[in-house]
Amino acid sequence: MRRIHIILISLAIGLLNATNLQGLTLAEALDKAIKSNKAVSVAESRAEESSERIAAAKSALLPTIDLSGTYTYVSRLSEIKINLPLPTPMPEITTGTHNMVDTKLAGRYRLFDWGKRRKRIGQAILSKELSDVAVLGTKQAVAYQVVRTYATAALAVEQRRLLDQYLAISEKHLNDAQTKYDLGLVSQFDILKSELQLKVYQEQIAIADAELKIAVHRLSEVLGSYGVFEVTQPLSELAISEPVLDEFRVDEQIKSKPEVISNRKQQEISNLSLGLERLRPTVSLFSSAGWKNSYMPDPDELLFNYAGGVVFSYELFDGGYSRSRRAEELAKQKSLELEIERLTSESETAIRLFREEVAKISAKSKITAEKLLLARKAMEIASVAYGSGVITNAEYLDTELQVQQIEMESLQDKYSLLMSQVEIKRALSYWPEID
Repeated sequence: MRRIHIILISLAIGLLNATNLQGLTLAEALDKAIKSNKAVSVAESRAEESSERIAAAKSALLPTIDLSGTYTYVSRLSEIKINLPLPTPMPEITTGTHNMVDTKLAGRYRLFDWGKRRKRIGQAILSKELSDVAVLGTKQAVAYQVVRTYATAALAVEQRRLLDQYLAISEKHLNDAQTKYDLGLVSQFDILKSELQLKVYQEQIAIADAELKIAVHRLSEVLGSYGVFEVTQPLSELAISEPVLDEFRVDEQIKSKPEVISNRKQQEISNLSLGLERLRPTVSLFSSAGWKNSYMPDPDELLFNYAGGVVFSYELFDGGYSRSRRAEELAKQKSLELEIERLTSESETAIRLFREEVAKISAKSKITAEKLLLARKAMEIASVAYGSGVITNAEYLDTELQVQQIEMESLQDKYSLLMSQVEIKRALSYWPEID
């Protein structure tokens, strides 16, 4: 397989020795980006965070247990004075104790809440699924960027390769023109024409080098791993999986887009919120047991005591808050449904347009290939005619330039075709390459 070499140089590391080049195919670039891209890492971290929310929500199904202890020192105790008509006055009676101790183990369990705890658990599970969908969407977005930047880099390298060939041909032609000029076979105009053509190629190479640096930087950024790589696939050999575009499969594929699934999950979460905002009674059990002093007749003695009961609670009116929240959730569901319709319509339109674009470019590519055959044949004839002096240097250069323009045009057609196919994959979220 013909190999195209491209050096991807990061700004952080700088130029490295060519012996350290690492070969990188498109598949390897995709794998590397999925593993190293920072956006993917952030999305995965948030998904792990969502997993903990499920455990937190499930904890509400268990009872709560609280251990507490209190020690209080009281400097002055209550006194009871009894005034009775007795021969001898009764002394004042002191009640309580200076050292008050109260230890308690208490438990509480919500017995019934109209399924609100289950709904919160359901929301936590849906939030985790939503985070997983976000991870998938991020990976697909990264895959889209990798294919585009890899193809752009490959295009820049192939353009540079062709320009190097054209530059070498132009330099040779200038030398030939100079020799003929010295022999008096051509005019100074022919020399100037050849020099001008050489300058044009030098200018195009400078532009191509700048575009290559941009492509290099963007690809390095998407890969999330800075270093020096060697792209081992030329543009003409880049292959991507293309979806089957029949009506049923397109419809199903759109429904499975991460953006559509995300909105559906949010609708389900909103439905559960509607139930949570209803005013409903709750029933809870409570119990406690512990040791406490200050009981008469011996307030200093610690005695065991326990208690238990049932709590019924019903918030009859909350100022209209729950009603407003329910109205808010209903409006949210409507907006989510409209967003799904927009995403579906947008995807269908994009698929239709880019299918037409693919057909247009494919038809053009066939004609361009035929033009290239004719131009190369004309070039062969012009080369012989120029060597024998039948045509001028200017006519020969024009024929040569036409071949080169058509070759560049053919290369650009391949790139445009690939980009249109990538846009169809993006519209369908069809990325089996990362599954």
